[in-house]
Amino acid sequence: MLRRAEAFRREVGRWTGMALFERHISKPFIYAVPLDSMKGPEYIQKYFNAVSDLGKSYSVAPGSRRPLHTNRLTQAELSNLFDESKVSAAWQTEEVAIDPLAIRLALTEALSGFSRIEIRPGCEVQKVEDTKRGWAVAFSMNAADESELFDIVINSAWEQRLAINATAGISQSRPVVHRYKCGLRTGNPGVVASSPSVTFLVGEYGDAVSYAEGAYINWYPAGMIAQVVNSAPACIDIAKAKGNHEGLVHDSLSGILGLMPAYHGLLEGCSSDWDVVGGWITAWGDSGIQDRRSHLHKRHEIGVHSYFGGRYLSIDSGKYTTAPLFAREAVSVLGL
Repeated sequence: MLRRAEAFRREVGRWTGMALFERHISKPFIYAVPLDSMKGPEYIQKYFNAVSDLGKSYSVAPGSRRPLHTNRLTQAELSNLFDESKVSAAWQTEEVAIDPLAIRLALTEALSGFSRIEIRPGCEVQKVEDTKRGWAVAFSMNAADESELFDIVINSAWEQRLAINATAGISQSRPVVHRYKCGLRTGNPGVVASSPSVTFLVGEYGDAVSYAEGAYINWYPAGMIAQVVNSAPACIDIAKAKGNHEGLVHDSLSGILGLMPAYHGLLEGCSSDWDVVGGWITAWGDSGIQDRRSHLHKRHEIGVHSYFGGRYLSIDSGKYTTAPLFAREAVSVLGL
């Protein structure tokens, strides 16, 4: 993941421009460990030390390669931010996130300028079949069923990837779990200015992210509204979650602020300030995050898979920041 994070800025910046990465990064993350975490502070410290050492091999931030510094908060700093009766330790890290909304808008604008790229929003692929003339891709669009022939298929779909593979005769040999998770986003200037970037680990907790123009919060017990173990989940309308808007906002903020009482009154604002956002998280496994043995905790088993002599690629992107380098690897596999 460090190797792919190193490439994220370079690969995405080719399309969006590098200035995007200066304008839309988050505040650096604090990682906090609740008392009932699956892993204690000693384990977390060893893990951070190992990641820091790996940083010597990768330039994940502008500048020379060096260790990735983490500083454990003092007791006074911990008590200023968290409820000490619930949080045992925390670390300030150098990790930052880039606003996915800004990335989406920039990539959409960039793609619209390439005449050789045809974008078909609202197109749902239903079947991919190998014929003597090429790959017949059946899809529905604008309430009509259609089919077209292609020489090469690159399947980089998300929760429907394995189901599409199956129509092409590619079977999966292990279970996969899909989780639909909702979070909250706001552009309220007061909330954006006051919100920290904090992740609680390891277990059914949540996080808060403060970008330059928006803030995001999720609390796992409130926002995880569906979990299924099969090749493809059914479609979920985000309106279902929005129908319980008041409850989702209340439960999510209560969960986060229960661990960070110092931010009461700063993050809450008006419930109407918060928009419900969400989507599927797909990973290998047959159980949820609460299971210590779940393969969800081994999200590194991802990559580009080639079938039928390289005429069909299936990309398990796994994490947001790993996808751009997998795209580069797919181009290499195709010999382009």
